[in-house]
Amino acid sequence: MAFASELFQRFFRQQTVPFELSTQQALLKVSYDFHIAGNRLYTMLVTALKDSKTLKHASILYQL
Repeated sequence: MAFASELFQRFFRQQTVPFELSTQQALLKVSYDFHIAGNRLYTMLVTALKDSKTLKHASILYQL
């Protein structure tokens, strides 16, 4: 599980938004785009808009 945790942390650090979101864009974005082969572990990255310029990230590691 330590290997999965290290990969997850590396993946999470790469999840940065290269642009500012406008207030007209969606307030919640859920992406299922990380899979650790063999362990069937997935991450769900949730990005919520706190205000017009600040993002709040919450990640969940789950097993199917």
